[in-house]
Amino acid sequence: MDAADRFVSLLTAAGDPPLDESLLALAAARPDATATAAEGLSRLDDLAAGCPGPDLDDLLAHLFVTEGFRGDRDDYHDPRNSFLDEVLGRRTGMPITLAAVLITVGRRLDLELVGIGMPGHFLVREADDPEGFVDPFHAGARIGTSACAARFRTLHGTRAAFHPSYLRPVSNRAIVERVMANLTA
Repeated sequence: MDAADRFVSLLTAAGDPPLDESLLALAAARPDATATAAEGLSRLDDLAAGCPGPDLDDLLAHLFVTEGFRGDRDDYHDPRNSFLDEVLGRRTGMPITLAAVLITVGRRLDLELVGIGMPGHFLVREADDPEGFVDPFHAGARIGTSACAARFRTLHGTRAAFHPSYLRPVSNRAIVERVMANLTA
């Protein structure tokens, strides 16, 4: 089965698709892909194996300090920022793909992290901590609800209404669909 067929099968299967496999199959399906989904999964495994400890702070320091993952402030809309294999290779991405790295490496460390699809900016939080968020685009900074609202208003204007529903977890399928929407935009 080629990467495109694998991607379609993952997204058409019942239930929530695996985030890592889905995003890596999407990346491998493009004509100029240089890495396979299996290579990407191996890179994620290696990142988890190199993490010095089992908690979120250890993971944040490992990914954003030791490994140097960062938000692409120079060319935010570069399509490579939406392909997980490129983000793993370049250590540079947009909020949603950096969140995918954080979530999928965290899963390998038995951390239950969820994606937060705030309009205009993607965040992560531990599943059991509804008030503590991580901003992967800003070096894995830990932020609270008020800082989330401030980031939202920076993007959408100071008078934009912020709704608590913006901070609800989203499914893996929603994350993959949002990455695809970013690519088509």
